[in-house]
Amino acid sequence: MANNESGTRQHETRNTKHAPRITHYDRPLTSLFHPRGVAVVGSVAEGKLGYELTRQLLDGGYRDVFVVNPKAQGVFSAPGYDAVARIDQPVDLAVIVSPPSTVPAVLEDCG
Repeated sequence: MANNESGTRQHETRNTKHAPRITHYDRPLTSLFHPRGVAVVGSVAEGKLGYELTRQLLDGGYRDVFVVNPKAQGVFSAPGYDAVARIDQPVDLAVIVSPPSTVPAVLEDCG
């Protein structure tokens, strides 16, 4: 990057200068900070971390929160599924609160 005459930064690409362009696809952190859907993977029994995280996500204004566990048990207004792959809406963020031994299978399920 280089500064132009006005002091703003510009990208340089093969002797061609242009102003930086930001689109949704150029911002990979958008999915982290503004996910279209959030899957909480793990137990949502009262007192468990998944229960509290789901409650806080919903209380914080997230609408598309999904719960994933072997029993497909939902909680609050979040529907339950037995696999992330079965959620029929976009999921940009998965929060894994299941035992460490299950993480490889959960990651595989997330794609």
